[in-house]
Amino acid sequence: MFEMRLEGGYRMFWSTITPTVCGRLQTLAAPKFCRAADFPGHCGEGTRGIWDLWAIDNPARPHPFEEADRLCRPVQIAARTPRVALISFQHATGNSPEHLWLELFLSASELGQNGRSALEDWAEVLRTTTDDPNKEAALRLNLGIVTADETAGFKLQKKLVTTDLTLEIRPRAGQARS
Repeated sequence: MFEMRLEGGYRMFWSTITPTVCGRLQTLAAPKFCRAADFPGHCGEGTRGIWDLWAIDNPARPHPFEEADRLCRPVQIAARTPRVALISFQHATGNSPEHLWLELFLSASELGQNGRSALEDWAEVLRTTTDDPNKEAALRLNLGIVTADETAGFKLQKKLVTTDLTLEIRPRAGQARS
């Protein structure tokens, strides 16, 4: 399981297609395979990265779920799929240090009990929380059992996929609970 703190931030996009919300992240807990001696870089606790929030059903954005060669495992998306996360380890380049890249895809059309979509709810929460000095947005990705082939793919910058993700807003570490 990955657990990460989602933080605010700004990135330059060289495209007219931009995420609903984006920012930086810091890994709070990482799966055992990320801490293995043969992992090509640092991917454990403390690893930094970037995150993007997209609508699952955005016709303007190229859909990564259709790029099977870039995924560690297949994923089936249906009209009622509320959320999907893709996470990949990006190796260091001349312009960028090694980092995690998290892509969150949420339904903009499937409405929850409050009459709002998952995308609307999460976008509002993340916009108001990620830069709040008293709160933190903690995201948990339950990857289930990750096979040796999936781990090998992840090391080669392929994306791990899960539909089991939970967002928790809590007092920022070091803050007194009320």
